[in-house]
Amino acid sequence: MAGRPPKEGIDYVGWSVDMFENDPKIDKLLDAQGACGFLVYFYLCLRAYGSNGYFYRWSYDDAATTARKIGGGVGSETVKNTVGLCLQIGLFDKRLFDRDGILTSRGIQKRYWQVAKERTVNLIKQEYWLLNEEENAGLDSCALKNNYAGSKLNYGPPKSNYDRQKESKGKESNLYTEIISYLNEKAGTGYRSTSKKTRSLIDARIREGFGISDFQRVIDNKVADWNHPPREGQEDMRPYLRPETLFGTKFESYLNQRRAEEGEERRWRRLD
Repeated sequence: MAGRPPKEGIDYVGWSVDMFENDPKIDKLLDAQGACGFLVYFYLCLRAYGSNGYFYRWSYDDAATTARKIGGGVGSETVKNTVGLCLQIGLFDKRLFDRDGILTSRGIQKRYWQVAKERTVNLIKQEYWLLNEEENAGLDSCALKNNYAGSKLNYGPPKSNYDRQKESKGKESNLYTEIISYLNEKAGTGYRSTSKKTRSLIDARIREGFGISDFQRVIDNKVADWNHPPREGQEDMRPYLRPETLFGTKFESYLNQRRAEEGEERRWRRLD
């Protein structure tokens, strides 16, 4: 099939009227960066919708250009700090930014799909897509794999549900294996990546926008804190180097703590 590639961006997007009432991530953004921070986030979302539709290719080198285009006294440091915070709290997906240099999120993709699903053809990069099959009903398997090259669209035969499920499970298994192998290597443990409980904990954190590097940072932090014999009168914390503890509800706190040895080094530096 020859001709123009289907349009990628969208011309309008719907935002919830309750976004300032019921979104704790927006509350965190406003509390830390104020109205200027929200303006930066809003601008970058609109750039995603207007360019590629559901993601925006961006790096910290673009901060000055972004600040100039926003105007209103917004500086490049405000842009950098805002993007960093948005990646930390899940307004942008940190895993995809670290890996592919793009800004996107489940929220961005949901709003995009509400508009784009009315089109006859949608070109979606599967490796960037965060929504599950229920959330993107109407997006067929062929569209997920299409890539535009020159003036030709190459539509391969649609994959069966079995093939798609097998491919998806393979990617998920690699994710679980990488995280749990890292834990076992660092902590000297022997946990299995096939455990349903462990996978459910990892899935919960992934849905919140955390990536593999975040899991590794949490493991590094707590191994530094806990993976040593206890001093007299102290509890042995080594048994807590387990997925149930590390990847549970305190995950973000563990992620943002300073490592024990870093704090010890600073303490001795002050004493010197």
